[in-house]
Amino acid sequence: ANHDITRSAFHKYYREKIKKNIEFRVGPEDEVSEYLDLLESLSKINDEEFERAKIELNDPSLLKINYGVIIHFIKFKHPGSIVDSNIPKRGYLESLSERLLETLRIIDRNPDYENIYKNKIVGIDTANYESNNRPNIYACVFRKIRFDKSIQQDLYATYHVGEEFPTLTNGLRAIDEVLNFCAYRENDRLGHALALGIGVQDYYQAKRNKVMCSLGDYIDDIIWLYSIFSFSE
Repeated sequence: ANHDITRSAFHKYYREKIKKNIEFRVGPEDEVSEYLDLLESLSKINDEEFERAKIELNDPSLLKINYGVIIHFIKFKHPGSIVDSNIPKRGYLESLSERLLETLRIIDRNPDYENIYKNKIVGIDTANYESNNRPNIYACVFRKIRFDKSIQQDLYATYHVGEEFPTLTNGLRAIDEVLNFCAYRENDRLGHALALGIGVQDYYQAKRNKVMCSLGDYIDDIIWLYSIFSFSE
């Protein structure tokens, strides 16, 4: 089924003749072999759909589409479903990020992989459930990959944040944590970051001037606000 979806994407974009680059977002794999199989499959499907499009469109000058893969770390929906605390979460994420790094090292060191695998994994991302998933938990993945000196490729980063929050301050703090904890730099992205675009008065009017959050979040938000105002003076 995944191959059918991938094939349909190439089929569509070759016939539109507009897209030169497309991206695929996939979850992190448990084994290096799974990454290599994925990249080999994408290369094969792209080759087949490219040749097919040239024939069906009668266009020998058709350009081949370039594609990239973004490894998409999905935040845990239920804190207790996989791991029970932040420390085991980080351990699980560290193991997934290490498999990705191993894959990139193998690709870098094998000249036979140049055409099929080289520079096809282009970035990392994390998204979905923000509740009980503060950025400091997932920052280990971003820092581990960003600071590893054994790989040649520099992956771009996206972190979806500031979309689900008990208070507006909490959402803004999460965005600030991504920028500070995830080793962000030029050309990295914030996914949506809705908290940045919400009018404060409109937000509290919609909430009827009442918000509910945990005591821990409330204290952390107050400390964060104090640090912001202290450094701005």
